[in-house]
Amino acid sequence: MATVPNGTIIDCYATMKDWAVKNIAAVHAFRDGLTESIAYLKANNASALESLGKWTKQPPAIVAETLIPTFSVPVSAGQIQWWIDLARKKR
Repeated sequence: MATVPNGTIIDCYATMKDWAVKNIAAVHAFRDGLTESIAYLKANNASALESLGKWTKQPPAIVAETLIPTFSVPVSAGQIQWWIDLARKKR
């Protein structure tokens, strides 16, 4: 997280446009679920860290120092621009 600019997303979900158009209700339900999950994480940091420890099996001291990233829905173009620029950068 420390290597990317603040506000840059580190992962996202994507689908093909044709599938999304044919399954718009599923797209909206998935996005609504993500929005609900984000609200839960913001309100329940201790629970998020407990879950992180359970599923990653990291030592409690490491989990306690972990910062839960800021997630957002929807994703803006600015949130992925750093990745676009990095992909275009010549070695």
